Amino acid sequence: MSSNSRERLSSRRVHTKAQLTLFLTNWAMKMNVSLRWKILAGSLIAGALAAILASVDIHSAVNDLVKQKTTSNQLAAFERTLKIASQIPRERNAWDIPLTRENPATLAQIDNAKKEIAKTDALVNSARQAMIAAGLTTTRLDAGVAIFRKIRVAAQEAAAKPRKKRPHNIHPDIQDGFARGLIHLTAATDEAFLALGKSGNSRLVQAAALARLAQEMRTINGIRAANLAVFVYGEDFAGDRVTTVTEESGAVALLAKQLEKMVGDLGDQPKLVNALAAMRTTLMIEGEQRFRSIINAAREGRPCPISAVAWHKWVRSALDSSLVLRDAALDVAHDQSSSLFQDTVVNLVFALTSLIVVAIVFAGTVFRVNKMVIHPLTVLTGLVRRLANNDLTISIPRTTREDEIGELTKAIVVFRESAIQVERLEAELHATQQAHILSITNALPDIVAVLDTDLRYVVCNPAYVGCFQKIFGEHIEPGMLFLEKTAANLPRSGEFENKWRKALSGESFSTEWKYDEGVNEINYDSHYGPIFNANGELIGAFHIGRDITQRKKDELELRKLSMVVEQGPMTVVVTDAKGNIQYVNKAFTETTGYQLDEVLGENPRILSSGMTPANEYSSLWTQVRSGRPWTGRFRNKKKDGGFYWEDAVIFPILDETGSIDHIAAIKQDVTKRLEAEEHIAFLASHDELTRLPNRLLSRDRMEQSMVNAHRENCKVALFFIDLDRFKWVNDSLGHLVGDALLRMAAERIKGCIREADTLGRQGGDEFLVILSCIDDFNVVNRVATRILEQMAEPFFIDGVELFLSVSIGVSVYPDNGRDFDTLLKRADSAMYLAKDSGRNTYRFFTEQSNVDANEYVSILGGLRKALERNEFVLHYQPQIDLAAGQVVGFEALIRWNSPQQGLVPPRVFIPVAEDSGLIIKIGEWVLQEACLQAAKWQSICSHLVVAVNLSAFQFKRGNILQCVQDALTNANLDPSLLELELTESILIKDTDNILATIKDLKALGVRLSIDDFGTGYSSLTYLRQFNADKLKIDQSFVRGATHNADDNTIIRAIAQMAREMGMKSIAEGVEDAETLDIVRSHGCDEVQGYYFAKPLPADEVADFLTRAMPSIRI
Repeated sequence: MSSNSRERLSSRRVHTKAQLTLFLTNWAMKMNVSLRWKILAGSLIAGALAAILASVDIHSAVNDLVKQKTTSNQLAAFERTLKIASQIPRERNAWDIPLTRENPATLAQIDNAKKEIAKTDALVNSARQAMIAAGLTTTRLDAGVAIFRKIRVAAQEAAAKPRKKRPHNIHPDIQDGFARGLIHLTAATDEAFLALGKSGNSRLVQAAALARLAQEMRTINGIRAANLAVFVYGEDFAGDRVTTVTEESGAVALLAKQLEKMVGDLGDQPKLVNALAAMRTTLMIEGEQRFRSIINAAREGRPCPISAVAWHKWVRSALDSSLVLRDAALDVAHDQSSSLFQDTVVNLVFALTSLIVVAIVFAGTVFRVNKMVIHPLTVLTGLVRRLANNDLTISIPRTTREDEIGELTKAIVVFRESAIQVERLEAELHATQQAHILSITNALPDIVAVLDTDLRYVVCNPAYVGCFQKIFGEHIEPGMLFLEKTAANLPRSGEFENKWRKALSGESFSTEWKYDEGVNEINYDSHYGPIFNANGELIGAFHIGRDITQRKKDELELRKLSMVVEQGPMTVVVTDAKGNIQYVNKAFTETTGYQLDEVLGENPRILSSGMTPANEYSSLWTQVRSGRPWTGRFRNKKKDGGFYWEDAVIFPILDETGSIDHIAAIKQDVTKRLEAEEHIAFLASHDELTRLPNRLLSRDRMEQSMVNAHRENCKVALFFIDLDRFKWVNDSLGHLVGDALLRMAAERIKGCIREADTLGRQGGDEFLVILSCIDDFNVVNRVATRILEQMAEPFFIDGVELFLSVSIGVSVYPDNGRDFDTLLKRADSAMYLAKDSGRNTYRFFTEQSNVDANEYVSILGGLRKALERNEFVLHYQPQIDLAAGQVVGFEALIRWNSPQQGLVPPRVFIPVAEDSGLIIKIGEWVLQEACLQAAKWQSICSHLVVAVNLSAFQFKRGNILQCVQDALTNANLDPSLLELELTESILIKDTDNILATIKDLKALGVRLSIDDFGTGYSSLTYLRQFNADKLKIDQSFVRGATHNADDNTIIRAIAQMAREMGMKSIAEGVEDAETLDIVRSHGCDEVQGYYFAKPLPADEVADFLTRAMPSIRI
């Protein structure tokens, strides 16, 4: 039914209702009964009639709603079954690749097929629910689903099998099963469509038919595209297939015309028009061009003009365009369904309107019939209402009626006169109350002001006036506007106006504000709020404020004092007069471990350690109770049982009468200070690391032993013990390991001497042993031998096994001296003699040992001056590339040209430089000099690399990264022409930091090589992280290659490992042709050695490059 028809029918119903109501009401009024019964009868008749007619209309509207709900469910069933038909091919295609015998199924492909199954199942469940809601059977839908489930199980079992075990006919079975299932689903879709056709809405049915046709268009195009795909993917395209595709193209063209007609029949629908245009462009224009070009190529025997990728992409786009048109048609169908719902709502509105019209007609009839009764009552009701609103100016009409209405009128007159009298009395009382309130307000020290809704002052007490005048320099009084005095003179007037307006909005709030009068700051605590009359109407707002300046100052001072007490480092305890704790601060909790709630009400004796004499406490309380403070020190006990020392001041707090009100204690934990003092005293005579006597205490013990030996006529032996190569361990494994090693060494040495003897630490890795009062030198030999044996045992530190030896020098009192300094110096000389003897031994002092020690001191002194006097020089040994037969670089080797000793080799002075730390400055000089020299060579040969050795000590203790950057910058040298030679030992300890530094060096662009490879202790894991460019095979292996099979094996293994890890290998120490042939046969990339040239001074390198190179035989 159209909207106009429904409107005409509703109008007729309303008119009929009005006529019947008027007739029956008039009939009731003509009945010979009292007015009350006439009104009652008319009301009953009219109400019954209105209820009957309204129920008829509402029943009709409800039926329409039920019909609309059925149509909506039918549309949902049709839409969802239709969409299943487009989902089935996707699920079927998802199994194509996994089920191909030549292509094994991957987990991802099988997972994709399962996802398509999940999409189909979701659509099927949704369609089943919609069909049940629409009252349709799901027999055909369930039959199709049952077929799909069987096919899926077969497909999944086939995909899980190996390719060779899959059945040959699995694809036809699956294709046939999907086709049979699709037939059932199509039948379910037809069933939903036929039911939808009974809805009576032609446009809804047309839209649904259009959706079906768009779905069919996609299906035919999918079949046609599948036929053409045979040719697109390179297979023969038979003539009968060309005919089939041509026939399918005709069917597509026919369907396109039908779609255009149906879209036109549905009228102006932009979604449909746009979707049809997009499909026409994709399918009919672009599609036909592609189809014709492919068919023509097939007929003429030419290759397919379209690639498989482009064809697949277009087919997917073309098929999706049909689905877009289908979805647009379904949207139109939904719009039509929504329109039906809106029409049904209109019917309900018309039904309700009819009921309202009948009510109006009924009300008019009743008003006319009861005019004589209702009108007077209405007037009197209005008068009573005005009286209730305190309107005493009403005019009451005169009446001569003697009935109930007349009596009511007279009562209202009496009530008004009484109300006038009450109002007069209330006004007098209110005036009296206002006077009292104003008197109280004016007497208040707080500021009080009241404003009406126009921001005009109603009340402002003297305190408010004085405050306003003091702050703003203006006088105010009741009746003045707030803004008259504040807008021009007060920059903050807007802020105060906002507060007043906020209160006038009905909100109560408190705020603080301050005013700076130039010297002092005045603070006010203010409260604003609204004022309502007896009727709840807003009539103004009030402001009450109090000067809190002094209170703020007091609070600030109290807060400061509280913070000082609570956050201060001193412990504060407050008790009552009886000594019960009432307060402790944070420092007390941190010191004792007790929380406030644990000690509240307790006596301070809970801290007693039991070590303070009772008379001390007695003296304390006697002094405090006499009113005098007590000062002293306690050793108290913490909650956890630990002891601590406190310096305390305890004093009484007196009240105004002079009596003790509280007792306070201010204390400081001095435990750490006392321990520090004891520790300082201990450190003055002992070594902190080993807890052994230091040199000062050792001197004292030696001097005492010498006095006793002189008295007892015996001897004293002084051992000077040095840990061999300890500096290497300390630098390589770190100070923590070094410290642990020193402590363990001290314990072992201590276990080798007598209880009367003394073991002290001289400093660094040096120890002193004093053997007092000896008569037999065999005692000295036994002790020294025992020390050597104990130190030779392995040390285990953090899972690392270390071996250490010692060198011991022995001097004897009085044979070698009569004072400590002489004996110490001669024991030191003997120790150097032990080191020169191969270490791990002991030697007694001789004159020769004194000479060796002097030589060490002489070298050290010469090294300190060598840099200043420019006595160091660099010699360069060439490095040869075996494959190219060319010099590729030089290794820089330092020499010391000492004025006293001549040219000193590195093996003599480098150990002394590392022991003394001078190696850092020497290494910096080597880097600078080598880079400058390499830069000069570039004019002769641009690819020459200079290799510089870095010691572990220099790498770990010096700023090697900055040193390298400075050297490169100063020489303007390409970083790739600098090669740093590092030993494996640098990686043994602190690996993370070392590798980080190596990474930074690599980032600069310099080359890295591992020197003396195979002689260190690093692991292959570190080697992989080292990221070196070259492995340098130690010359100890190279020189033994001609006669030692193990050396040959090592050389071959290192060269092969370097090659496998992407590094080069270089053999140093090649001194003859036979060795050269061996290292070449083992795969070494580069060589260096005396066979080619000894290390050359810098001024001979250029001559070597230009004249000697042609004579190099490799």
